[in-house]
Amino acid sequence: MSKFALSKVFSQYNNPWEKHRKSPFGGGGSGPGGGGGGFNPGNFKVNLPKDFKFPGNFDKKVPVILLVVILLAWLSTGILILKPEEQAAILRFGKYDRTLGPGPHITLPYPIERRYVASVTTVQRLEIGFRSAASQRDDRIISVGQESLMLTGDENILDVKVIVQFRIRDIIDYMFEVRDSLQTLQNTAASSVREVMGGESIDNALTVGKFEIQMNIREQLQKALNEYRAGLEILSVELYDVQPPQQVAGAFREVVSAREDRERFINQAQGYRNQILPQARGEAAQIMEAASAYREERILRARGDVARFLAMESEYRLAPAVTRDRLMFDTLQETLPKTKLFLIDSDAGSGVLPYLPLDGVRTPSARN
Repeated sequence: MSKFALSKVFSQYNNPWEKHRKSPFGGGGSGPGGGGGGFNPGNFKVNLPKDFKFPGNFDKKVPVILLVVILLAWLSTGILILKPEEQAAILRFGKYDRTLGPGPHITLPYPIERRYVASVTTVQRLEIGFRSAASQRDDRIISVGQESLMLTGDENILDVKVIVQFRIRDIIDYMFEVRDSLQTLQNTAASSVREVMGGESIDNALTVGKFEIQMNIREQLQKALNEYRAGLEILSVELYDVQPPQQVAGAFREVVSAREDRERFINQAQGYRNQILPQARGEAAQIMEAASAYREERILRARGDVARFLAMESEYRLAPAVTRDRLMFDTLQETLPKTKLFLIDSDAGSGVLPYLPLDGVRTPSARN
């Protein structure tokens, strides 16, 4: 036989398992072992034609082929394709060698070089005090009391849920400086939240102090991660929910409602104050201006009276009688037109009213 054709061996057996057919494995019957006794590895054999033989150098080529296949498979471990958001840290014989960016790369095969791939631009989310449902359609959350219950600076207990957004800043530190960076972040974030909340009052945490608390947590968490060289960057910290514990939630709601009423009354009072004070200041300024004008008027009038009196005194010293008569006539001329005159005749007879109304006989010029 000159050609290698292994199929020729089985060409005469259409169905080697069919009953009463001769099996290529030897024996007869309905199975590989023949005689119905089942398969027996000891009896396993292949009946080849007497003239069949392998190619002359086949035994030598099989190991070479296997070696080539294994070599190609080993070399293929050095092919690396990174996504746009990924980076890879390459170790050569266990020592850091280089960092690769997105795209196709060729490295030395494993285990000469090992690669550690991480997504460095993806924004990741960490939850403190609760866990979201696995499905995006399910908006339910599971509270984790061991993380969420915290003590405030005024010795009150709050149920605080926090969301931390972060990304990988340095893949070398992230992979090799800390054993488990994500668990380190979880523990450090919980510790930072507790420390910041421990310095705040419950009123500040529930009302106007949330933004400042978020900034303090972010700064403290980033500082701790930098000290650990965790290779992470904190992008934001959000107080997802800050509530009193469920056992005392009703009492806290009443307290908050009372505080809101107090704030509302204070705001109303301040609004009334802001309305009244400008009006009062305006009226005070108007009174002050009127008083100042009246003062100036009185001063000027007094100075005029003094000047007139001094002038009259000088004239009186020159001619006392003339000046005295002129003053009398001036006074009479000023006062008599405004005075009612009643003339009574004492010689009139009894029973007659001695009254003469002179107002009616005054001329219009005299009235004026």
